[in-house]
Amino acid sequence: MQRLYRFIALILATTLAGPALGAPGARATAHAGQAAGDYAIAVRQKVLRNWTAPASVEPGQRCRVVITQSPGGTVVSSQFGADCQFDIVGRESIERAVRKAQPLPYKGYEAVFQRTMSVDFAVL
Repeated sequence: MQRLYRFIALILATTLAGPALGAPGARATAHAGQAAGDYAIAVRQKVLRNWTAPASVEPGQRCRVVITQSPGGTVVSSQFGADCQFDIVGRESIERAVRKAQPLPYKGYEAVFQRTMSVDFAVL
């Protein structure tokens, strides 16, 4: 029987530089930042719903995967960071989760779509 762990994944979003609070356009920038954050959360949740950490992944291990997608949410590729601590079984479990999650969220997020996103997986 597979051991199941609680896990956490964080989307590492690019920080949007914008005007200072109170400057013209600040409200629009804040709204765009909120939309980008909502988009990152939607992508993360969709991937996580499709992932179960295998028994070979130990608590405390981390792994970053960079997902490249096309407009519409079709996954083009996924690559692991050089510092990924997961073994091949753990990496394959992430790849399956990313593929099963497609299409990734897109509709309603067109204005904040990111072709490339990094997702950090960590088993607690």
